[in-house]
Amino acid sequence: MDDTVFIGGPEKRAIVIEEYDPAWAARFEQVKASLAEALLLATDFRGCARHGFGRAAELLQARARTSRTGGDCYGYVLVATGRAEIMLDPVMNLWDCAPLLPILEEAGGTFTDWNGVRTIDGGNSIATNRLLFDEVMSLVKNEDADYPGN
Repeated sequence: MDDTVFIGGPEKRAIVIEEYDPAWAARFEQVKASLAEALLLATDFRGCARHGFGRAAELLQARARTSRTGGDCYGYVLVATGRAEIMLDPVMNLWDCAPLLPILEEAGGTFTDWNGVRTIDGGNSIATNRLLFDEVMSLVKNEDADYPGN
């Protein structure tokens, strides 16, 4: 047990690494805590608009350092591994969401619907690293506040 390294804090589950691996430590140190530093991914930003999330998606794109599309499941893998900070999907099926919630949460992230509800049956999804969840949901829920087009 002397070689066990715990990563995490009281607000999230600790990750236990039996043998210290500098590559894992480096990955956790690079997690972005600000939307201005974040990589934002979406299956299709235009799809967000077609399903009623256009303003929120545009606001997130305006605030994020970089945004990219075409991620699908791979986008969630990037969030879970710390290589991206946010993944948006305006339409999701139960079978798409079911494996993602435990994967993201066990990796220290969040997986919710666009209302911020932890669910696999919301019909849509937002995944974030835990550090950005509140900031992202604040913008999504108050999409008209500070909107660049207003």
